[in-house]
Amino acid sequence: MKSIMLAMAVIAVAASPVGAGQAQNRIVVEFAADSDEVSTQSMVALSRFARAHPDKDLLIEGHATLAESDNSPDYATGLSHRRSAKVRMAIWNDDVERRQFSAQRTMTSSGYGASRPLDGIAPDHRRNRRVEVSLRGPDAG
Repeated sequence: MKSIMLAMAVIAVAASPVGAGQAQNRIVVEFAADSDEVSTQSMVALSRFARAHPDKDLLIEGHATLAESDNSPDYATGLSHRRSAKVRMAIWNDDVERRQFSAQRTMTSSGYGASRPLDGIAPDHRRNRRVEVSLRGPDAG
């Protein structure tokens, strides 16, 4: 059942607010409940995102829900850290595989547990089981 749920992970990409034709500046990876596994579909989307911005710094923010952690804030925080670390490693591995890892790129990852649910979404909604990757810095795009 867990593998089926992993296959159902969704990738959402938010367009740059500047307008059509602009590069994407953010990607959201959603996870199955109580999982830190990055799906194959997510790996492909992360690779595309990283390749589109090879020299940009990245901010990687993990999130979880209390429902998937038996209402334990500590467990939710740990899970969100594991999720952000897995996404960071997926991007780093892709950079190394392409031999285009830029010494200029920094990736900062963190986990917020259940403390930052999406606006307008119930705190335990599945969309809050996510990692957000965004471009960092003044020229973020």
